[in-house]
Amino acid sequence: MYLEYFKNPCYEASSWHPSFPSKIQCLPYFHVLGSDKCGTTVFHARLTSHPLILKNDGGLGKETYYWSWLRYGIYSSYEGCGSYARRSQTFCSRWIKWLSLIISKIGDATPMDFWDFRGWQLDPQNEGLPEPRFLTPHAMRHLYKDPRFFLLFRNPIDRLYSDYVFLGYGFTAHKFARDVPIAIDMMRD
Repeated sequence: MYLEYFKNPCYEASSWHPSFPSKIQCLPYFHVLGSDKCGTTVFHARLTSHPLILKNDGGLGKETYYWSWLRYGIYSSYEGCGSYARRSQTFCSRWIKWLSLIISKIGDATPMDFWDFRGWQLDPQNEGLPEPRFLTPHAMRHLYKDPRFFLLFRNPIDRLYSDYVFLGYGFTAHKFARDVPIAIDMMRD
């Protein structure tokens, strides 16, 4: 059950020891989704420049990698939902942090959550299916009662070229033109 007086979906997590008080954990209030090189970092930076929107404890202060990778154990061992809440917000121990959580919002800007569904076969709802019936948006809907999403898009060719250069695959238009059909085949596979 979520606590009513917090802006984010926050809940009391039981402590590991009975003599310690329970702790508050919060899930993100919003998600910034898109593809790589679509401006999610700049958009999130502009959002968090507002004093009532806080960064999370993930990569670049914005990416938790939970939905697309960590819940399946991709690039790391499996991490449960409590781990996701810890990445979204550190435990609160001082009143100033409590106050900031009551009036502030924290988001998750992991672009891969929009497009990287490679772990779909690990969801029990998809067991034995040749194609997924249950994907990340379905899982998010079970956790959030009212999810909020920002979807960022960019011209696909500009996005692909920017990602190509960013990842160091090449720096000329000729090499890009030669490599694009290979990348398309990889995505199709």
